[in-house]
Amino acid sequence: MDTAGDYPGKYAVALRMGSSQQHVGTLRKQRMWNAIYNCLQELNGKVGHGSNHHGDCDELWEGGRWKSICGTYCTIKNIVYVDKGYHNKGSLYVRMWWPHITDAFRNPESARALELMYRTVASMYKSMTEVDENCYTHDFVGSRRTKMCNIGKQVLVALPINGGKVQSVVKVDVMFNGKTEAGKFDCAKTVPRVLEDFKATRQAEIGQVQKWGEDKIVPLPMCANDDCLDWYQPDKNGEWKENPKCKV
Repeated sequence: MDTAGDYPGKYAVALRMGSSQQHVGTLRKQRMWNAIYNCLQELNGKVGHGSNHHGDCDELWEGGRWKSICGTYCTIKNIVYVDKGYHNKGSLYVRMWWPHITDAFRNPESARALELMYRTVASMYKSMTEVDENCYTHDFVGSRRTKMCNIGKQVLVALPINGGKVQSVVKVDVMFNGKTEAGKFDCAKTVPRVLEDFKATRQAEIGQVQKWGEDKIVPLPMCANDDCLDWYQPDKNGEWKENPKCKV
């Protein structure tokens, strides 16, 4: 795994995916991007810390202690699935946390950086549905062949993670409300696609917003376990500090 000491003079961006697969039906490619992005925009301002927000909660390690991070759901409806035939009333539940966004609600440029994080997360989920290994076809009786896909449940984007104060961290979960039994999610095969898409679409934007320059950004896509995702504990200077239990 690349460490915080790598890439002197550059800015490393964590693009992490959890390998726990979730069914997303026929929601693929640009439609997936639109659905995730719209959900994150809907959740903007509704997600926070502790008991001030209703909804499901996770205990995350932050600032030297466990903190309850709670967030509401955004629901993506009409997900196609198989249960002894064709059904299209499934749902995806999208949750988001940002353990740290620098001045997101006070500084217009930081608010723009937050919106760009949403775009990055949406692009990662979109990329998952563009990898052949993550999709499969099913022949419903009386219908044409239907292509459906699986994604990784969790995504975390953080920058920078190789020195200097962390500017943004966003973690997102996408969960199907039924069983994910067919097909697979091949995280390793997804990494190259995530990297390709980031370089083509987000790298220049982040370089501009953060005033780093596109050529100074180093994207680090990887498959990660929960210890790499459910963790945000910067050091006293606000720099990224990796969970010692993080394994890839």
